[in-house]
Amino acid sequence: MTITITHGTLAQMQERLIPASGYGKPKTATIVGADYTLSGGLLTLEPTAPTITITASGRVPVAVLDLDSLELPIGTYTITTKAKAANYRDSEDSNAVTYVVQPTLDVPSVSLSGKILTITDTDGNATGFDIYDGDTVLASVPNT
Repeated sequence: MTITITHGTLAQMQERLIPASGYGKPKTATIVGADYTLSGGLLTLEPTAPTITITASGRVPVAVLDLDSLELPIGTYTITTKAKAANYRDSEDSNAVTYVVQPTLDVPSVSLSGKILTITDTDGNATGFDIYDGDTVLASVPNT
């Protein structure tokens, strides 16, 4: 999954989140949990962890939420946000992003008898199995 943020979107976020006085726009930003490139005002993030945190110098507020912590039921969600603060009107809705919660397969049961490896699909939903030696895939077999 790649997340792309345009310069225009960054500017809109700054205008909505930063009051007219008392806050400075960020001079630097730190991104944790993603590889990134910035080209022609286009910031592209390639996630490397379940949570991406972007922090900036100055007093720019940054909020991070690990969506796994919500324990949402399986399904597809269209997520938007609104900025809120005392003595301010709520912002308009942000751009929408899609978040998909997929079911997790149960761990298969494995046994070895001589040279025969037996894999049991404990929940009956797996269509196949990858067999590993450490991080190396040795074989892929269908669930029959």
